[in-house]
Amino acid sequence: MATKQKIEMKIPMGHRNGQRKAMVIAAEKDGIDSIAVDGDKLVVTGVGVDLVKLVKSLRKKIGCTQIVAVSEVKKDKEEKPPTIPFCIRMSYSHLPARLYAYVDAPAPRYPAPSW
Repeated sequence: MATKQKIEMKIPMGHRNGQRKAMVIAAEKDGIDSIAVDGDKLVVTGVGVDLVKLVKSLRKKIGCTQIVAVSEVKKDKEEKPPTIPFCIRMSYSHLPARLYAYVDAPAPRYPAPSW
């Protein structure tokens, strides 16, 4: 299985027409996913891109084309959303739960003993 590649090429683009020509030529090639222009660099990403054919056609139509870098695009690891733990109260009987109410009332005041 081919891996995804990022190819940077330096192309003399003096005006917008040169950029447009370079992008059109690169878009016609097989396996290209995206094309971007960064200054005088053409950045192409894709799977199974034939670099020799791409550079040859760019040199034929535009002129001097230099390969700056060829690198492999690595996929970012997918982060799973954090799971929230929850508790389930297990009922061991089929009877309804008993609720107890406890009221702490103050003690009545008795008069002090008189001895």
